[in-house]
Formats: sequence, C-alpha cells, structure tokens
Amino acid sequence: MEKPSSQKVENSLLEIDFKPEFYSLEKADRFYHLLKEELNWKQGFVRLFGRTMEEPRLTCYYGDVDYKYSSKVNPAQDIHLSSSLKEIVKELEERIGIKFNAVLGNYYRNGQDSMGWHSDDESVHIPGSLIASISFGESRNMKFRNKSTKKLIYKVELNSGSLLIMKGDAQKKTEHSIPKQSNKKGRINLTFRQFSG
Repeated sequence: MEKPSSQKVENSLLEIDFKPEFYSLEKADRFYHLLKEELNWKQGFVRLFGRTMEEPRLTCYYGDVDYKYSSKVNPAQDIHLSSSLKEIVKELEERIGIKFNAVLGNYYRNGQDSMGWHSDDESVHIPGSLIASISFGESRNMKFRNKSTKKLIYKVELNSGSLLIMKGDAQKKTEHSIPKQSNKKGRINLTFRQFSG
C-alpha cells in the first residue's frame, strides 16, 4: 500500500495535516455507496431566530458515550453496527496510530447542503485530542477563520478519499465551515473523535 502524500499547515492558530490520497478514488467511491445505505442517517433540526428549521444535511452518530451539542442529545450507538464503518475505523487507527471511540457523520445530499461556522469544542472531547475527518463522494471546500477576528485564514478542497486531521488548539482559536457550492452531488464526511466516558 502506497504511503499517502501529506500537506501540513502549522501556525499560531491552526495545525492541520491533510492527506489528499488517504484512500484511492475507487475505494472511496465504494465506501461512499456503502455508507449511504448502511448508516442511520437522520434529519436534524436547529432553532434559529425563534424558528425551528431543518439542518441543511443529514447526520448520524456512533460512539461509546452520548454526544450532546446544540441542545441535542445523540445516544451512544455501537460503531460496529456498520461493517464499512468498522473497516474504516480499523484502518484509520492502524495507519495513524490513534484510537477513536466516536464517529459523527454528515451526508451532504447536494451543493445546497452545508455546515455553518462552528468549532468542535464540546466538553465531551478529551482535552487536546485531535479530530480526523475523511471525505467520500463529491469534493467540497472547507474554510477556516480566526474565531476572534472572523478573518479567513485557510481554505482546502476536501476531495473523495482525503483525510484531514485537526490538531492542537484549532478548536479553541478557529472556526470552520462547509459552504454551499453549486452543481455538486452527494458527499459523506466522517469525523473521528476521542470522547471522555
């Protein structure tokens, strides 16, 4: 198996390791179709300006502990319920040498599905732990900005089969988003995390 090329971003705000070819296009495409069918995708809701609205994407959660964010509770659910997810977790852990106990999935059905500015800084994360993100399907842009000044500091195209690892204090100092993009088909993103029990 070829060792994937790697791109690193390191500055006072952001520490990222990006591997655009963690999986081959063929393998990533296979996983995209399997994950689309196997995972328990749900339509979530958010409350904005006093109104309840559908989240602009589908989500799922698998992990050892309940995951609470945005006043929602995602109950613990066995990662091994999906054979594809089990395979991905095993390979990721072997290749980067880190153990994960939680996976949050996002399914962007088209270019109108998106993710607003946010930080993954919920208290359930083990302090200082990294977050690994693998993309399957359509490429989408991911943007990072300074949490204090709101100034854009980095943008990367997350292609199918790519792995992006956020390290250090990235969640304390920056926010990230997946903006809308025209003429885009489906994309699945899995973020692997280390949660405290």
